[in-house]
Amino acid sequence: MKKWLLLLFVLSMLGVSAAVAEAIVEPVLRMDLSQTRFTGPQEVAVTIGVTNESGEDMPGPMALYYPNGKMIAEFSTPTLKAGETRTWEGRWKVTEEQLKQGRVIFAIQFTTLENDSITRKVRSYYTPVVWEEPKPQHVKIDLAGASSSGYSWDWGPCNGRRIVDIACEVSESGDVCYTLTGLEAGETTLCFTYAEDWYTERDPNFARYAIYYDIRVDEEMNVSILNTEFCW
Repeated sequence: MKKWLLLLFVLSMLGVSAAVAEAIVEPVLRMDLSQTRFTGPQEVAVTIGVTNESGEDMPGPMALYYPNGKMIAEFSTPTLKAGETRTWEGRWKVTEEQLKQGRVIFAIQFTTLENDSITRKVRSYYTPVVWEEPKPQHVKIDLAGASSSGYSWDWGPCNGRRIVDIACEVSESGDVCYTLTGLEAGETTLCFTYAEDWYTERDPNFARYAIYYDIRVDEEMNVSILNTEFCW
């Protein structure tokens, strides 16, 4: 008899626990960003839908918060009925810190019934984002040449400062393609000389002709040509 009473007591307690668990109603949040891959901080469109998927109305108000903790005033609602969805559309500027963390987090505060008491809870939701750091932009300089002429191209920085790395490709005909890659930020002038093969000194006065390129390298190591001057 005692065993049966004990069993009934355990079952009754389980029933109470189940009833309490069923009384805790939490909304489901779905969030979409207009894009999730970035090359830097950027403003995006945000769509958030909050749904009460339970069979009971939410017992109290709800509030939605931006990642900076500021409440989204136009979303606030006194309750969310069973099966109801409330949608918010707005904009948010994804920050560098969020790109480093790889996520954009919004939060929702809601009211629920727990152990016969009204309780406020906060849940955070995030969308993963990817920071695609842009590759530095190279510059290509194509110069015509003739392998049978006995002349070839050479180059050097006019002010002695080398802020770019230069790769050279020579075709069978003697044409040359120089690829400039940034090494450090700044500006310099490069002199490309077309001289006889025995010529080793980089002095444009002894070259057949020379081309001067004013070069700039920015902080992201992007290379650009500011000015070009051709000298016979």
